[in-house]
Amino acid sequence: GAKAQEVENPVGRFSVIPRIGVSLANWSGLTLETLDGTSLESKYQAGFMGGADVEYRINKSLGITLGAYYARQGMRFPDCELTENAEKGEYTGIKN
Repeated sequence: GAKAQEVENPVGRFSVIPRIGVSLANWSGLTLETLDGTSLESKYQAGFMGGADVEYRINKSLGITLGAYYARQGMRFPDCELTENAEKGEYTGIKN
């Protein structure tokens, strides 16, 4: 047998469990179309995730948990440079 913790949380006690991590988010199938017909596919966006759980121990083998989390989500697009009027030196760019 194996145990993750040496001392069990006693019955009738509350525990606070912090959570932190990284989230990866994307909107699949989302495409950005530019005026000249260039198609840009969305890419994954890395972000921070954090929060906490509160657990109440009902008996030796059962507990109730309630938690709240914050996660940064969204997506990003690759950079794109478009030429509008090269003779006048007018350019347009898209940067995330």
